[in-house]
Amino acid sequence: MEERNEEAAVEPIWDTNSNPSNISKILFWVGGLEIALGFFVALYMADMTYEVGWTTFLIWFLPTLISGLLVIGFAEVIKLLTIMTNKMDS
Repeated sequence: MEERNEEAAVEPIWDTNSNPSNISKILFWVGGLEIALGFFVALYMADMTYEVGWTTFLIWFLPTLISGLLVIGFAEVIKLLTIMTNKMDS
């Protein structure tokens, strides 16, 4: 059985000082804006009858929450790939 050389092992270094791409920053803000606007639209739609309908609120808010989190997650993937690419280049 082959022994593992600990000195040759590459350990991941997540450099938080590296410059993430502008696309990841834009997508992060778009996802946050989508969640915030979805919240206010859901409140407006649920309050149209002068009584807050929580099922109506959830029907409007949950899809925007999920899609906003997906956009934020995609931005995080782009940021991590950019950091890894910058690390490999240097």
